Amino acid sequence: MISQYIVNERLKNCANENWRPKYHFTAPTGWMNDPNGLIYFNGWYHLFYQYNPKHCDWASMHWGHAVSKDMVHWKDMPIALKPDKEYDNDPEGGCFSGCAVEKDGMLYIFYTASMSREGRLCQTQCLVTSKDGVHFEKYTGNPLISERPEDALEPFRDPKVFAAAGKWYMVVGGSVKSQNPEGDGRVFLYESENLYEWNYKGAILESKGKLGTMMECPDLFELEGKWILTCSPMNHPEYNKALYCVGNMDFENGRYTIEKTGNLDVGFDYYAPQSFLDEHGNRVMIAWQNGWLWMPWCEDFGPTGTEGWRGTLSVPRVVSLNGENEVCLYPVSELASLEAETKQYCNYAVAAQKQYLYPDD
Repeated sequence: MISQYIVNERLKNCANENWRPKYHFTAPTGWMNDPNGLIYFNGWYHLFYQYNPKHCDWASMHWGHAVSKDMVHWKDMPIALKPDKEYDNDPEGGCFSGCAVEKDGMLYIFYTASMSREGRLCQTQCLVTSKDGVHFEKYTGNPLISERPEDALEPFRDPKVFAAAGKWYMVVGGSVKSQNPEGDGRVFLYESENLYEWNYKGAILESKGKLGTMMECPDLFELEGKWILTCSPMNHPEYNKALYCVGNMDFENGRYTIEKTGNLDVGFDYYAPQSFLDEHGNRVMIAWQNGWLWMPWCEDFGPTGTEGWRGTLSVPRVVSLNGENEVCLYPVSELASLEAETKQYCNYAVAAQKQYLYPDD
């Protein structure tokens, strides 16, 4: 039973905290970034995330883990993945982002193992399985995909797996050589019959100098008859941090046709979004509410490190299409459980000094 493995590490840390949000998810301690492995499995919502439990800086990526019955109130679980194999044990790498799917009652987790070898980045796609969503076993045949596509540069990461047209498919983010020394962004597509053996189908998204130099955390899903492709492009010319494309997918030939593109969120802090299906079949998306220091508007990661934690996730949002084929996001209905009695304040004069409004005793 999952309930017997729930931990309460954060309770002892919250007494003197001023910065921790009340209803956006945060890790109990340490550094957190991308959401990973979002899935509804065996009656629980599972949230995994990029995690450094040792301190508040990015390093040696683990997978943190939390569960929920309503996507609002999350309970901490023991760490799910640790960088402890020869293909992922690196202080400047580790268990990078990935996803989770269910097949025959088993949880299959895919992640990028990231290593530095002789000064070169080595990123491969690996598999972990779990029968209960609590205990995780790395596949002895890892890595599943050890070679990136022939023309691809070293960044090759963030697998997202899904079922379509009677098969399993995986999208992986990457880049290829171009006139720009940082490369030209790509989303690569792989196909499988059994989740263990993968065949390369081609690049389904090509930046061609217009969408960014590297496509992180890609996702591909069907919505209202269209296929939505999302990713977080590095160095997008218009600073789009969470790109979406609406179009059509030809799985047989490995081709994606774009009809419309847009930005999933206009704010500065919405990165690495990942989607999943809730228990009712709604497409739900969660993202990291932060950015990287290479982004021109990011100066630092804020003061929360003084409290022993750093990183926040967005609230879950339902994904839909409007009449113009634009992707729309709206907070899940479960968030209504946080609503309290409405209090109105009227006829307040604006003054030079700060004024605080408090509910009546």
